[in-house]
Amino acid sequence: MNSAVNQCYFVENATHSANGLESCTLYHVTVTSISPSGSRGGHVTFDTNTDDAAPGSPEHLAIEEQTTTSVTLSWDDPLDRASCVDR
Repeated sequence: MNSAVNQCYFVENATHSANGLESCTLYHVTVTSISPSGSRGGHVTFDTNTDDAAPGSPEHLAIEEQTTTSVTLSWDDPLDRASCVDR
Protein backbone atom coordinates (compact mmCIF):
# COMPACT_ATOMS: atom_id res chain seq x y z
CA MET A 1 0.00 0.00 0.00
CA ASN A 2 1.54 3.28 -1.10
CA SER A 3 -0.93 5.74 0.36
CA ALA A 4 0.03 8.11 3.14
CA VAL A 5 -2.33 9.15 5.90
CA ASN A 6 -1.44 11.96 8.27
CA GLN A 7 -3.12 11.86 11.64
CA CYS A 8 -2.60 14.21 14.54
CA TYR A 9 -3.48 13.34 18.13
CA PHE A 10 -3.23 15.58 21.17
CA VAL A 11 -2.61 13.52 24.30
CA GLU A 12 -2.31 14.60 27.91
CA ASN A 13 -0.18 11.66 28.94
CA ALA A 14 2.89 10.12 27.31
CA THR A 15 1.15 7.21 25.63
CA HIS A 16 -1.06 6.68 22.59
CA SER A 17 -2.35 3.57 20.81
CA ALA A 18 -2.95 3.75 17.05
CA ASN A 19 -5.74 1.35 16.09
CA GLY A 20 -7.12 0.15 12.77
CA LEU A 21 -3.70 -0.22 11.13
CA GLU A 22 -2.98 -2.63 8.28
CA SER A 23 -0.98 -5.74 9.13
CA CYS A 24 2.46 -6.25 7.50
CA THR A 25 2.77 -2.49 6.88
CA LEU A 26 5.59 -0.04 7.50
CA TYR A 27 4.56 3.17 9.27
CA HIS A 28 6.53 6.41 9.60
CA VAL A 29 5.77 7.97 12.99
CA THR A 30 6.63 11.46 14.23
CA VAL A 31 6.09 12.59 17.82
CA THR A 32 6.23 16.36 18.38
CA SER A 33 6.16 18.38 21.61
CA ILE A 34 3.57 21.18 21.54
CA SER A 35 3.02 23.67 24.36
CA PRO A 36 -0.48 24.63 25.59
CA SER A 37 -0.15 27.85 23.58
CA GLY A 38 0.64 25.88 20.38
CA SER A 39 4.40 26.45 20.19
CA ARG A 40 6.13 23.47 18.62
CA GLY A 41 9.22 22.00 20.20
CA GLY A 42 11.46 19.22 19.03
CA HIS A 43 10.28 16.00 17.44
CA VAL A 44 11.34 12.39 17.02
CA THR A 45 10.67 10.41 13.83
CA PHE A 46 10.97 6.65 13.52
CA ASP A 47 9.75 3.74 11.40
CA THR A 48 7.84 0.79 12.78
CA ASN A 49 5.84 -2.01 11.23
CA THR A 50 2.83 -4.01 12.28
CA ASP A 51 3.02 -7.76 12.81
CA ASP A 52 2.61 -10.40 10.18
CA ALA A 53 -0.85 -11.83 9.53
CA ALA A 54 -2.17 -14.57 7.29
CA PRO A 55 -2.99 -13.22 3.82
CA GLY A 56 -6.28 -14.00 2.13
CA SER A 57 -6.69 -16.60 -0.60
CA PRO A 58 -5.07 -16.03 -4.00
CA GLU A 59 -7.41 -14.67 -6.67
CA HIS A 60 -7.99 -15.74 -10.29
CA LEU A 61 -6.04 -18.99 -10.34
CA ALA A 62 -5.43 -20.10 -13.94
CA ILE A 63 -3.58 -22.85 -15.76
CA GLU A 64 -1.28 -21.07 -18.20
CA GLU A 65 0.31 -24.13 -19.75
CA GLN A 66 0.31 -27.85 -19.20
CA THR A 67 2.20 -30.73 -20.73
CA THR A 68 2.46 -34.42 -19.95
CA THR A 69 5.15 -33.64 -17.33
CA SER A 70 4.49 -30.09 -16.05
CA VAL A 71 1.93 -27.41 -15.34
CA THR A 72 2.35 -23.62 -15.17
CA LEU A 73 -0.08 -21.70 -12.96
CA SER A 74 -0.74 -18.00 -12.50
CA TRP A 75 -2.74 -16.07 -9.90
CA ASP A 76 -3.30 -12.61 -8.49
CA ASP A 77 -2.56 -11.44 -4.97
CA PRO A 78 -5.34 -11.89 -2.42
CA LEU A 79 -7.72 -9.04 -1.74
CA ASP A 80 -7.22 -9.36 2.03
CA ARG A 81 -3.81 -8.51 3.48
CA ALA A 82 -1.96 -8.69 0.15
CA SER A 83 0.96 -6.82 1.75
CA CYS A 84 1.59 -9.95 3.86
CA VAL A 85 2.42 -12.09 0.81
CA ASP A 86 6.12 -12.97 0.73
CA ARG A 87 7.58 -13.05 -2.76
